[in-house]
Amino acid sequence: MKNWVLYLSLCLLMNSYAKAQQIYVGFKDGLCLGALLGPIDENASGSPLIKPNFGAFGQFFVSPKIALQTELNYVHTGVQYATYIPKSDTLLPQYIPALDTTFYLASSYAADVQGMYSLKYLQIPISVLWQATEKINLQLGASLNLLTEGKNTGEVRLDLGQVAGQQDSLYTDGSPVFDSYEAYCAALFSCQQIEPFDNSKTIKKIDYSLVIGIQWWPAPSLGMFTVVNYSPPTLEKTNSTKGFHNFFINTGIAIRLTTQKQKNS
Repeated sequence: MKNWVLYLSLCLLMNSYAKAQQIYVGFKDGLCLGALLGPIDENASGSPLIKPNFGAFGQFFVSPKIALQTELNYVHTGVQYATYIPKSDTLLPQYIPALDTTFYLASSYAADVQGMYSLKYLQIPISVLWQATEKINLQLGASLNLLTEGKNTGEVRLDLGQVAGQQDSLYTDGSPVFDSYEAYCAALFSCQQIEPFDNSKTIKKIDYSLVIGIQWWPAPSLGMFTVVNYSPPTLEKTNSTKGFHNFFINTGIAIRLTTQKQKNS
């Protein structure tokens, strides 16, 4: 059954190409504004990465108003993020050589997490264009996104000890508990201990996104585009409602290198 569906789809596609009234081929270049959508902790913040996107495209008009657009793009998206973890309880291992035994002592910790998602995709969108006016096309479609390089890396700065996270605490009279940051660090078991992390292996290699966009062609061979991409599946391999969804905007300039008219068959 799947083979018949594939065969029928190819026949329809080839038939559309054969009846194309106008064929455009060109290149596009611009910027990608990245973001991740999902549950955000109240102590978290983030900022989008602004990276390049470029590629090639073909437009096959099957009627004066409707066209099929296929593309092959390179897209670099992602975000930088930071999270503060307030004072929490933990168990601190304490090894005593004389007894050759490790005891666990009740303690506290606080941490600052700083990291970055950096996602590079080979993007293959297929869209339907509707020519709303002589110079404006509206775009709707879907895209297959193949991850060529994906990173979720950063570092955790850890404060460990009973007074962790209390560097700004005040006595009841309003005076500071610690008169300097150095005094706060001196009261800790460990101050600003840096622990790097790499969660890149959790990122999916294959993703898909829904595509909606607009094109403006002030001249037949020169245009501008803005395309919004949203991925319904979560970014992580373990798909859950608590994961993040890819969201990025591609915008830039498109150039049509060739145009060709064909007769209707």
